[in-house]
Amino acid sequence: MTRFILLIALISSQFSWSQMSINDVPNPKTNGTGYISNPDRIMSQRDVQDANQLFSDLELKDSFQVAMVVLESIGSKVPKDFATDLFAHWGIGLRNKDNGLLILFVNDQRRIEFETGYGTESVLSDYQCAQIQQDYMVPYFKNGDYSKGLLNGAEAICRTLNGKSVVDTPIQETIRDSFQLNKEAEIRTKKKRWKLIMIISAWHSFGLIIFLIALLIARLRNDPYDKYNTIRYFHLWIWAVLFPITHIFIVLLAKRLKARYRDMIRFSGKTGEIMHKLSDTEEDDHLSKGQLSEELVKSVDYDVWVTEETKDILILAYKPLFSKYSKCPNCRYKTYYKVYDKQIIAPSYSSSGKGEKKYFCENCNHTKRKTYRIPRLQRSNRTRSSGGGWVEAALEVFQEVVLGAVDLPEAEELVQAGKKQVIMHSIVEDLNWRYATKKFDYTQKVSNKDLEVIKESLRLTATSFGLQPLKFIIIKGDDIREQLRAASYGQEQLSGASHIIVICTYKDVSENDVDAYMQSITKQRGTPAETLEQFSGYIKGWIKKLTPERRSEWTSRQAYIALGHLLQTCATLRIDSTPMEGFDPEAYDKLLDLSSKNLEATLVCPIGYRHSDDETQHRKKVRKGSDEMFITIP
Repeated sequence: MTRFILLIALISSQFSWSQMSINDVPNPKTNGTGYISNPDRIMSQRDVQDANQLFSDLELKDSFQVAMVVLESIGSKVPKDFATDLFAHWGIGLRNKDNGLLILFVNDQRRIEFETGYGTESVLSDYQCAQIQQDYMVPYFKNGDYSKGLLNGAEAICRTLNGKSVVDTPIQETIRDSFQLNKEAEIRTKKKRWKLIMIISAWHSFGLIIFLIALLIARLRNDPYDKYNTIRYFHLWIWAVLFPITHIFIVLLAKRLKARYRDMIRFSGKTGEIMHKLSDTEEDDHLSKGQLSEELVKSVDYDVWVTEETKDILILAYKPLFSKYSKCPNCRYKTYYKVYDKQIIAPSYSSSGKGEKKYFCENCNHTKRKTYRIPRLQRSNRTRSSGGGWVEAALEVFQEVVLGAVDLPEAEELVQAGKKQVIMHSIVEDLNWRYATKKFDYTQKVSNKDLEVIKESLRLTATSFGLQPLKFIIIKGDDIREQLRAASYGQEQLSGASHIIVICTYKDVSENDVDAYMQSITKQRGTPAETLEQFSGYIKGWIKKLTPERRSEWTSRQAYIALGHLLQTCATLRIDSTPMEGFDPEAYDKLLDLSSKNLEATLVCPIGYRHSDDETQHRKKVRKGSDEMFITIP
């Protein structure tokens, strides 16, 4: 046990040691040491003074702000990431110029990083930084003279930046603000990660305390049977899921302790003599018929202990934590189980159903049948949510973090992947639920709340270039339904549906439509109009090359993308839908006055709730198998 606790402490200490905060680095601006942070004294005092003078002269003459950080180690941190975070944390460079430069040297990793502001980068490129490093610094580093190498690099940097300046522009300030905001967001994310680590540590400490208390109670008890029952619950792997860092080892320890306590030597309470355990064959003579039945179905396992001359007999029952068997109401032995639970009459939206359960006892053959009522089906306008599987997956990921299989950024990706897996399962379930409804229940109406969700999903549908050459006509009233039904060859769905959605496409996409789209981009994204001219010209040229027939075909394809969004959204909301191509487009155009709006009807989709009389809902979905539908090219 002591070794186990030491192992946990070692893992925790190693984990915390590998992380070094940027707050640990002395800031030369705030502690009065100039421009060089040299806490490990890798640079000589003379070279530090010379480099400080160089950077001071550079800032006075050309306003560039340079900081040099010289460290022995940053633990397991990546130097490039560390430099980026430190640059943002210190805010090196003037705000309206972003003309800062950070030089980070990490001795134990033999790495040097140049982190430049956007303004500095315009006059000191990454290529130039690499050349300065190779030509002026590395030759000294190879000889072990890191101090002179860093000073020589500082001189080369000052020569390169001498006489140059960064133009103070609003765009530059905007870029810096955006960069600063991103860095602040990264810092907040890292703080959240550390907070999460602290919560996980507290959670695992709580689990460890529970086990230690149980272990202490077991040690204090004299009867091995009591010891066994105190510790028996900790062998379940659910503990390793709830507390993956500590309880992987505890589960294995609990298994060993259970076996030890079960076979521990016992003494007779009557005679005080040593007792010995009978074999599986020998113990049958001392068990009743019901007890033998329990052992046969494995609902209870009995151990029989006897003294030398069988003056005292001790029978101990060991029950598994999970079993399909329960205590029989007739013979009272744990040999009673449910044979089946089946539906006799299926429920519908208009009537309840009927089910039956059958129970049977393996010991006394007692049989019982019980019928029950199944409530009728209810319409639901609420979206479903599921996430229990994601929680379990997240705990498994943290287990891999402790074992060193993944690092924290990768763990975050795995957790998100686990959450995505739950959502994917829900998507497949929705698609299996939906079918092309043949008969709607007109009395059931789609709520305004769900209708707004459907409209938003159609608004967000993907289209070529993002042009959205679409409009959606939603028909709720009855005035025009029968006329539309006549124009749809008498299909019944249009009469019974809650709403009818007509997906229309532009008859012609003009340059004015492209200009309107560019204006929307400028307004919503803040993108300057002049930067969109090339993109606008490309779209106009592409559309102009299309014949009228090809242009109509192109816009109609956008309608089918929107239809896919509509069908999936309805299935998620448990709203039925029927995609329809079988209608007279010219009749629809005339009834809905679409030509005057530069529109034409492309698709129709009634939505609502299936009628209980619609037999199609009970038919098995027929689709090709995956091996027929997909070709995978490695």
